[in-house]
Amino acid sequence: MGNKYFGHPDWAGVAPGLKTLGDALEIRRRVLLAYERAEREPDPEQQRPWLTFVVVGGGYSGVETAGQVFDLIKGNNRLYPRIAREDYRVILVHSRPHLLPEVSESLARYCEKTMSARGIQLMLGRRVTAMTATKAILDNDEVIKSALPDEMYRVITHYKRDEREKIKATVTEWDLENYS
Repeated sequence: MGNKYFGHPDWAGVAPGLKTLGDALEIRRRVLLAYERAEREPDPEQQRPWLTFVVVGGGYSGVETAGQVFDLIKGNNRLYPRIAREDYRVILVHSRPHLLPEVSESLARYCEKTMSARGIQLMLGRRVTAMTATKAILDNDEVIKSALPDEMYRVITHYKRDEREKIKATVTEWDLENYS
């Protein structure tokens, strides 16, 4: 069960997947590193991309990821006094007119209303056509600037439990400069 990246395998180099425990840990790590970077950035224009998080796909995984990223940010925001609530954005881009195509339209609309009320920006009927470490480009040529920390990434590529049920992980590192 691998990530498909909507037919764009090249996105795997800049966007973590949404399928495994390792993916979830990587998303959390990237969000917190971006927040750290934004906290140190004195220029608000330079700070904004560090506080913009784009999730592609409005199925179960994308909706849950957008909600979890938003909750992570909201829960940790008190630790970053220079960052106001209106400074950070979680954007969920989905190609269809409603989220969650797997459920009824009324339930999908309820989800949309709830997410919007919480502050998650929905971009329905839009597709991401290209992605780099610093931006997502939509099918209408709109560019959403976001940023990933340029520190070396440490990604869990394999994990298993030992005989005492402790998790042992294999970690791989790479430099994101090669992906922007």
